[in-house]
Amino acid sequence: RTLAPGDRVRRVLDMRTGMLGERVVGATDVESVRFSSLARPGTAVLRATVDLPERSDALVAPTGSALTGFDGDCEWMSARGTGGAITAAAWQQRDATRLDRIAAYVVGADGADAQRALARLADARAVGFDALLAEHRRAWSRRWERADVRIEGDESLQLEVRLALYHLMASVADTAIVPLQDVLGLGNEARMNLPASAEGNWRWRFAPGALNASHAGRLHQLAIIYDRCGASCQPAAGC
Repeated sequence: RTLAPGDRVRRVLDMRTGMLGERVVGATDVESVRFSSLARPGTAVLRATVDLPERSDALVAPTGSALTGFDGDCEWMSARGTGGAITAAAWQQRDATRLDRIAAYVVGADGADAQRALARLADARAVGFDALLAEHRRAWSRRWERADVRIEGDESLQLEVRLALYHLMASVADTAIVPLQDVLGLGNEARMNLPASAEGNWRWRFAPGALNASHAGRLHQLAIIYDRCGASCQPAAGC
């Protein structure tokens, strides 16, 4: 539904669980949680408590042309881009003031693939919201256990590093860059530049011998965790 003038929106990203919470207060009263499943890539889930009436669509057409259709109580939509097509299927259910919505998407080079998107959606629906949430939280917990970088004594830097790690985990970019200072677990003393400062920037250098086999193994492990080293990549000894 459309927000009214004066509505206040507060969003909180929980990096530990990969979940986005939203609270709308004002003429509109909505509280929701949503996540893109780490355990089931290509599956997005939303649960909201909303004041009535609520008539939002499960899928919203992109700008331009799109193929659309229905399969029972599920809706699907496909749009083409320069690199191929993306097809999404969605289902939603309203129960009093609660709205549950599950969507699944697939990508391909050969145009719309409604059946594959609908099959992925059916699998997620069969599991249900609570189980989808539980497996998603477990997947994020395991990932943080293997990938977290802890910095003692600097809460601000710790938050910055974890935010960078979160985006690295969630990114689908072809290339990811990790600052060497983070690899070495260094603090503010190793900052490369200071915003709004004209002097003292770009002076940090790492010392000979600072990198060792342990760091290489750690980077190799991260590359495996984030699927960034190809199908032939295998865990290194000691990882």
